Amino acid sequence: DYTERLLDFGERGVVDDDQESGAEKSDIPKFKKVSDLLRASGLLEDVSADDETSGDVRDEPCDITRESIRFPAPRSARLQTLARGETGAMLALAYSSLRGYGSVHPTIAEMRVGYVSLRIKHPYTGNDVSVGDVLVTECEGILSGVGATEITADNRFSLGYGLVFGQNEKKAISMSILDGTMRASEPKTPAEDQEFVLYHIDGIDAMGFVEHLKLPHYVTFQSSLDRIRAVKSEEVGEVSDD
Repeated sequence: DYTERLLDFGERGVVDDDQESGAEKSDIPKFKKVSDLLRASGLLEDVSADDETSGDVRDEPCDITRESIRFPAPRSARLQTLARGETGAMLALAYSSLRGYGSVHPTIAEMRVGYVSLRIKHPYTGNDVSVGDVLVTECEGILSGVGATEITADNRFSLGYGLVFGQNEKKAISMSILDGTMRASEPKTPAEDQEFVLYHIDGIDAMGFVEHLKLPHYVTFQSSLDRIRAVKSEEVGEVSDD
């Protein structure tokens, strides 16, 4: 993250009121998103071009906390799983695509960090109410192709999207890459295989399965030990007969 290399100048001195008020009054320019400019020029796929791999087109996004994932998974399920994924695992898989075990190598169009309002339906009134603000990191990557080295068939770029909790640029970038790799219609690398990616970035599941090895496995090991001893005994008997 860039912030890991920034110096803290907050303790160098106190900014006087005149400087602070002047900074607040200055006009901050607002720029359009790169993806919006490209889409307006017909150079970026339409935002509705969603699930070419799963064929599961929905009016509402899939909720992976209520539905089990089925493959090929709809994009909404893939994005939710990526947002909850382990940073290190996602970084490794995204890096594999960048190094050549895949073909997605994006150009970052947007990288934003900020607070978004969390709004829910009030259980009695049905009105939208804000229950707090959440810090998130958003990344939009312009992809040169999905599962291929060229641009899409209709001569437009594809968009990889990442949105994660907290300030975590490396995870957001990795998510945008994997969003692109998993759209491959014929997966040829681990980063393009939906089942491989989504099941192996689950940090809780992976940690639990690995750490369960600390528990006793006497029965299974004893069974293997008995088989090996039996084979060894037969080999010794055959040698003695010879």
